[in-house]
Amino acid sequence: MDITQPKPNEVMQAQVAGFAEHERDASRTEHDFIRGLERGARADQLYASIGSIGMTTTLNEVSDAVLHSDYASYLRERSDEEREATQKEAGILAAFDNFVPAIDRLQSDIEKDKVSSLGGGVHSMVYPIEVDGKKYVVRMVNPNSKSVVVGSVIHNHVAAGARAIGIPGMEKITTASYAKNMVVSEFVDAKKISNLSPIEILQIPDEHLDRLRATREQASARGIKFDAHYDNLLYDPESGFIDIDYGIAGAAFDKVEAMASIISSLELTEHELYEDDPMRRAQNEQQKIAVWQRLNTYIKANFNSGDQEYLFNHLKKAITWGVADYKMNEGKRPQAIADK
Repeated sequence: MDITQPKPNEVMQAQVAGFAEHERDASRTEHDFIRGLERGARADQLYASIGSIGMTTTLNEVSDAVLHSDYASYLRERSDEEREATQKEAGILAAFDNFVPAIDRLQSDIEKDKVSSLGGGVHSMVYPIEVDGKKYVVRMVNPNSKSVVVGSVIHNHVAAGARAIGIPGMEKITTASYAKNMVVSEFVDAKKISNLSPIEILQIPDEHLDRLRATREQASARGIKFDAHYDNLLYDPESGFIDIDYGIAGAAFDKVEAMASIISSLELTEHELYEDDPMRRAQNEQQKIAVWQRLNTYIKANFNSGDQEYLFNHLKKAITWGVADYKMNEGKRPQAIADK
């Protein structure tokens, strides 16, 4: 086999993005490659400086011999599971060409103020598009953001989306582009938790909570990390819960830990936002009461007394104070319970 044969663009991007995270996790930031990523340089620019590296150090495309060697070692030492994940990530990246015309139209409409965003966060905005009659959402990451490394944000979504393939109740990451700083996912026709009425919350069936808990356990076992905020958990009365905007580098959950993460996701305390809106504040209070009643019933029916005590303490803090006090491996959960 010719190990110097150039690899498909998308495979190179997936490998380089994984290498960048590997270096960052090891706090090794001395290479120009990592410094470039931290300056916001794109992976499609960075992998060009590495070239079609396989298992050899004879190529001369890279001036930094240490970087060349480290990258080659990274590729050589990956597990079969990591190699498979890279192929899935490459498949996600390869689909972007199908979305280019729609995204070009979207960018033109944004410039002309002809489209409104669906929302956003600290470093990105979300917009709707349609391709072949199907609805999608586009997360546009601000390339000038000072709070994040743009390439890392894209990789976080792509890697998590690849790991989530086949898991029900997860937003489907369809494609992404390091060049355009975008992530595309399938549109989810469901309500935000904060938009559910108290009656709708009380009517959530056990089956939907069971499935959400199973999804959290299965996904976390693959290293997926959930951003436990109510805006990242949607609900449809027919199909149940859908987790969105998740990432990687999360700890694995057991049954109890998965339930604790759900409590954090259903935390609806935002008094500071409603100080000037008494009606919305009253509605928020009713929503919190409904969450308390619904989860209280569910926990009693599905967990033993020791686990119930832990979860009720977590629930009380989340609902009463708006403080998600659950932390992995920091002594918050009694060891006797954790070992069950």
